[in-house]
Amino acid sequence: MKEARRCSNYVSSRKISRTLTISGFLCYIRAIKFNAMPFFDIRRLAMTVFALLSVMSGLVARELRITEANQAMEPMTVPMQRLDYNNEICALVKVVLPLEGVQFEGNTVGGILPKTGEYWVYLTPGTKMLKIKAPGHYPVMANFVNLGIGPLVSKGIYYLTIKPHGSDTLLPAVETNYVVLSVTPADAIVKIDGQPCQVVDGSVIVLLKLGSHTWQAEAVGYSTGNGTFKITAANKTRIDVTLKSQKANLDVTTLPDVSVYVNGQQKGIGNLALELLPGLYNVELSRKGFRSVTHTLELKPSETVKLVQSEFDPLFGILNVNYRPVGARIALDGKYVGETPANLGNVLTGTYQLSIEAPGHTAYTQEVTITETTPVSLTGSLQKNNTTVPVMLCLDNYGKEVFITMSQWQEMHVAEQTECVKGGLFMLGDNNRLKWSLGCVAKWMKDNPNDNIWIEGYADTYTGTASSNERRAIQYVRYAYDILTKEYNIESERLSTVTYAGSLFFERVSDDWNGILIRCH
Repeated sequence: MKEARRCSNYVSSRKISRTLTISGFLCYIRAIKFNAMPFFDIRRLAMTVFALLSVMSGLVARELRITEANQAMEPMTVPMQRLDYNNEICALVKVVLPLEGVQFEGNTVGGILPKTGEYWVYLTPGTKMLKIKAPGHYPVMANFVNLGIGPLVSKGIYYLTIKPHGSDTLLPAVETNYVVLSVTPADAIVKIDGQPCQVVDGSVIVLLKLGSHTWQAEAVGYSTGNGTFKITAANKTRIDVTLKSQKANLDVTTLPDVSVYVNGQQKGIGNLALELLPGLYNVELSRKGFRSVTHTLELKPSETVKLVQSEFDPLFGILNVNYRPVGARIALDGKYVGETPANLGNVLTGTYQLSIEAPGHTAYTQEVTITETTPVSLTGSLQKNNTTVPVMLCLDNYGKEVFITMSQWQEMHVAEQTECVKGGLFMLGDNNRLKWSLGCVAKWMKDNPNDNIWIEGYADTYTGTASSNERRAIQYVRYAYDILTKEYNIESERLSTVTYAGSLFFERVSDDWNGILIRCH
């Protein structure tokens, strides 16, 4: 009876605690049994039920403790990203807690992603708090600022390790932690304890049991690496894996227009520095118009081979152009090579853009491929057009000017001949009639803004030296060019210039005529 009264007084005193044991719970039952019915009322029954619930809660509920919190060094890849309601990329908190049914309260975005031994929780940037609730455990509040990692930032990845604290008989302690490997090269194959691992942007992240483990990494062109490491509960393990390159280096020094091929694949043009796997290679150096040069090289691991090639044997082909009118200009890739008809036997092999032009005619263009073995022959006539322009031939030997029309130039006939300044020798820059004639050309060009002209300077080969004739021809062209551009404001891009010595045209008119010819093109 004394024991029952003590238990009853204990109940009535409401000194109920979550630390009650099974024997304490039985004491309550005895108190109910031995107390007389008049003293047992609803209030005492409620207190008894409350005591029972407190005891049961004390037996089951456990405390959660945050044992580690830090920010990961790994980048957040695009597949991992998630946007919040402001279209900002969220922060990701990986909560390491091997319990089922865990819930999270805070600025979460989207659903929680359960992973093996952890939960991925996406939170808005700037979040400072996260509440974690697990069945049978008291909730725990993570204050990221107090933990030294907050507020959370966009694209940040954080680790939060939580362990239950209490009876080890109901739930054993977690015996795992992370290993993070930074791998170079990023495409290496990595194995941990013999099992292949996923490599993302050169990083490997694996959750492992505490204890010793092994790693192995290999990549094509690199030596194999391996080692051992230990997983502890205190901190995650970080390992830098840098494999030693076994690739060979090939340095090619050649001309700027040479294409470099390795085993049939073009690697670039001109000087190159290539990194190749050890082995046997055919290196071909190809230059347009020249014979290709091929080198067979054996590259050994970590070896540097220098290849220098600056001399190439030219390859010539034959281009035969028989186009009318006679004297039409022939150009390959815009470079003058002769006048029709022409049998050109010194053309470097290769593919060119051929153009044939003559005043008063529509230009003809065609792509031609010159080979060493087969001559290329073209025959035809340019189509005439209605373009007319005064053609002026200024001669200096006898002080004469000769004017011919475009069609008359084609037929090599002189249309009009007039006496110029008396005294014989014609001096460029001293003749008003020459300026007047250039003024006529300028007027025509302004009336025909879509047409351009050639200014051609000629000097014979029968008087003077070759160099003096060349200088004289250049002087003629420069004088006309300056008059048209500076005094008549003709755009320079509409004027093309060229000089000749000993032209076929002048030989047909006179053996010793010199001067300039202006024609449209």
